[in-house]
Amino acid sequence: MKSDFLLYASIITSASAFSPGASNRRMKGTFTSLDASKLICSFDKDDFALETGEWPYTAADIGRLDPTDDASFYDEPRFVTHIDDQAIESLTDYYREEFGAVYKAKQEKTPGSKLDILDLCSSWISHFPTELEEKYGMTVGIGMNEEELTANKQLYMHYAQDLNKNPKLSQFEDNSFDIITNVVSVDYL
Repeated sequence: MKSDFLLYASIITSASAFSPGASNRRMKGTFTSLDASKLICSFDKDDFALETGEWPYTAADIGRLDPTDDASFYDEPRFVTHIDDQAIESLTDYYREEFGAVYKAKQEKTPGSKLDILDLCSSWISHFPTELEEKYGMTVGIGMNEEELTANKQLYMHYAQDLNKNPKLSQFEDNSFDIITNVVSVDYL
């Protein structure tokens, strides 16, 4: 029996999406046509665990190919896009839809409030829809290069932080953000 999983170009989490009573349609497997369009592969149940439920992989299976310190790679700014224009457009469209839904839900609970967004592994561009900027409250980026982060016009504030060396986000209170994004960099964590 196959279990279907949605794999997205980005990781997006909404605190409201996982609150008690919230719709968990993606988790229960009843997908809308929009969700079905995002489905890019399926996995067998045993792809992720042994029959005993134990993790089937060793440290060597998930080890880094390049063990050098990430900081040396990120010393120099790289003002490049890591995905092509069509992928950027698709990602921005996805954000537009998801941010809009989260914003609408937040307005129902707290009229007049804005979206607070944390962009993990951020850089000089976040690909957020510009026409929604009046709905953004605190947009914060965490990335590896200060110069790239400073150039990101969508960030209200930023932190240069190597999340592999310091994965703690103690500069923020719990539940500070409505949305957390991580695009084209999750493989570096």
